[in-house]
Amino acid sequence: MAMYVAIAGGVASAAEVSAFLDRTEVSVGESVVLSIQITGSQSAPAPQLSGLGEFRVQYIGPATEMRLENGRATSSITHRYQLMPQREGSFRLGPFPVEVDGATVEAPALVLQVAARGQGTGNNANSGLTLDVGVGRADPFVGERVRLTIRLLIPNGLRVDDLQFPTIAADGLLIGSLPQPAQRDETIGGRRYRVLYFETHMTPNRPVEVELRAAMGLSVLEQHRSQRGVFGGMIGGVFAERRAVEVQSEPVAIRARALPTEGRPVGFNGAVGTFDLRVSASPTSVTAGDPVTVRVEVVGEGDLSRVQPPRIGDTPGLRVYDPVVIKDAGENMRGHEQVVIPQSPEIKNLPTLAFSFFDSHQEAYRTVHRGPIELQVAAAASSQSGVVANGDSGRAERAPGPLGRDIVFIKGAPGDWRGVRTQWTRSVWFWTGNALPVAIFAFLWWRTREQDLLASNPRLRRFRAAEAAVRNALGAIEAGTGEIGFCDALARAMTEYLGAKLDLAPGAVDAAGTVAALNKAGYAESVCRDVATLFAEFESRRYAPAAAADADRRAMVVQARAIVEAIEQRKDITEALQRALTALLIAAVLGSFGTPAAFAGVGSDSETDAAFFAGNHAYADERYDDALASYQQVLAAERESGALHFNTGNAHFKRGDAAAAVASYLRAARLLPRDPDVAANLSFAGESLDLPEEADALWRRIVFAVAYRFTETELALAFTLTWWTFWAAVCVGFVVPRWREAQRVPVRILIVAAAAVLLNLGYRAAELELWNDAVVTNAEGAAVRFEPDDSGTEHFAAPPGSRLRIAEERDGWILVARADGRRGWIAEDAVTRLR
Repeated sequence: MAMYVAIAGGVASAAEVSAFLDRTEVSVGESVVLSIQITGSQSAPAPQLSGLGEFRVQYIGPATEMRLENGRATSSITHRYQLMPQREGSFRLGPFPVEVDGATVEAPALVLQVAARGQGTGNNANSGLTLDVGVGRADPFVGERVRLTIRLLIPNGLRVDDLQFPTIAADGLLIGSLPQPAQRDETIGGRRYRVLYFETHMTPNRPVEVELRAAMGLSVLEQHRSQRGVFGGMIGGVFAERRAVEVQSEPVAIRARALPTEGRPVGFNGAVGTFDLRVSASPTSVTAGDPVTVRVEVVGEGDLSRVQPPRIGDTPGLRVYDPVVIKDAGENMRGHEQVVIPQSPEIKNLPTLAFSFFDSHQEAYRTVHRGPIELQVAAAASSQSGVVANGDSGRAERAPGPLGRDIVFIKGAPGDWRGVRTQWTRSVWFWTGNALPVAIFAFLWWRTREQDLLASNPRLRRFRAAEAAVRNALGAIEAGTGEIGFCDALARAMTEYLGAKLDLAPGAVDAAGTVAALNKAGYAESVCRDVATLFAEFESRRYAPAAAADADRRAMVVQARAIVEAIEQRKDITEALQRALTALLIAAVLGSFGTPAAFAGVGSDSETDAAFFAGNHAYADERYDDALASYQQVLAAERESGALHFNTGNAHFKRGDAAAAVASYLRAARLLPRDPDVAANLSFAGESLDLPEEADALWRRIVFAVAYRFTETELALAFTLTWWTFWAAVCVGFVVPRWREAQRVPVRILIVAAAAVLLNLGYRAAELELWNDAVVTNAEGAAVRFEPDDSGTEHFAAPPGSRLRIAEERDGWILVARADGRRGWIAEDAVTRLR
């Protein structure tokens, strides 16, 4: 250990400043501890270190000490820093300026010798730790995916912890994420090691020559033997020291090569590796106008994120739709499904597909062809085309012509029933339940503030403890268990109590001072008189110490108790209010779990289930009027589900009432926003009525994308979950201060997530749940007039199935607005309300 001392002297104080290192020779990647000790002060701030550009510097913290030598007490504070050199050499550290009692003192400079990595001795050679990097290929092509292995060798018997994930420096290379390492024991070079393997991959993104390096931080636990005991005796001991170490690998030269331009196929899109192409179609025997699903898969080894499977382009006689990516395809496969519709029996096969890639093993371009796939296409009775459900968005894609020959069949299960008037955003329970975490936080903040105030305020602690102390003392006096006389014990108990409650110094607790303090605090005159009387009794018995009768003793204790009760009366009122508020909070929390079941779905109901299945049976028998009557029976009982509205729409459509079917499908879409069957039937019914396609503005569908794809219930539950999780994290960080720093990022993410969900919930509630819309169900359509009268001038015609926003109602007429903003009056019996 190297140490130098500087002394700051003055008339008022003197302090010694010492600087020392725990070792003077280290190697690159090892840490050394610099300590700056100020003796004679325990309040000197941590000095700011400068001139240490070749080191990583981390402040460890202060340590204070109090020693007693030759009857003289000496205090000191030591500020410790961890230094990690980045290169070899001889370094002069310091001098270090230190502020001590308003004066600046410089601790002299220290010298540290840093050897090259691995050239130290003993503990300075990274304790035998080795980090190396292995690559599957040192000269990969741009876009080629290459295996990357990082291996840490830990000598047998060496204790390490605080292992960090390796960091890799390589410009021009894309490095995959590192998983948890695999561990096993191995013998290497005749020595036993515990070996950690980190397996990942790298992909060059441009031609480059670079040295690939890896570094890893960890801590080494070393045992040292002390020669002297804790109290200066000769009994030694063993203690462990934690030493931070950074291990670096030897560089690996990587030369990434550009792909050759010679022989590059026209259809090449950057795929590098070894791949195969698989193409299938189903069904292959269809009628003209029926859809055929073509599945295209690219499998193999390589960077599949750069792979684009081939697709069928515009082909005469085929109606072609955009492909839909296959989700969860697996690590070694990328593919899509594409729908094509043969238009006539002349279509005999699907076109051949080709996929080109660069084979990194053979270092040559290859093209794989698959197809053609034979089709058997029969002539259709009428020229129609099918309905295609887009699996990626959950919506049906509309073809240029009619969308199919029939609607999608009814749903066999009713799903969860719910009340017709159920709405989360209008529920007092929903808003009360989500106000609870704010109240809980406020309660915890208040309690923590009270505890902190009590811990930092001796007067307040004395004030709070006074009541319990005096009651215990009075009880002991009544029982006669004290060690001093009755009068002295009672006088001491009341003096200490009144001094604590009125914040009086011990010498100021007399009759006059106590009564003055009680008057100033606003206590009743009777309390002041009782205190004065009690103090007079103390004085009388102190100077005329005659034995007091038992009755007199009891009277004095009763008087003392009355004084205590009068003074504590204010606090009792405050505590009662606090208890009432706490009980109210607990009752509100427990009450939130009693939210009516309607807000989470009312589950199964035997009568409604029976009516639903009766309607399905009638529908299957093509008794559509009976099916509709059964479905309407459920709605009359104020129960609804997405499946019920969907089946009701089907029954309307089969009866020839496409406009009423549109209204039912819109109701079903509100409860089943991601159901492709609902979207397909709604589009089919709308097209059968020649309705123009309506869509919200693009910016709304982008900003409120979540609102269109999730129900109000799902959004409300998602908001409640994120909101409660946010406040739970805040409360935990508030109660456990050491967790606050680690929770900053999660807390910010949670509040942003809660705000985003709430924004989408509000939009869905305003635009899709609390809608006041109607659908024209009159078979001939209806006229929208300038005034609410049959003789009013027609403003525009509303065809059957058109959707209008209700603005006002008056005497059998409704003021409606069209999507383009045009407004007018329509007869109430010509429309059906959606809510």
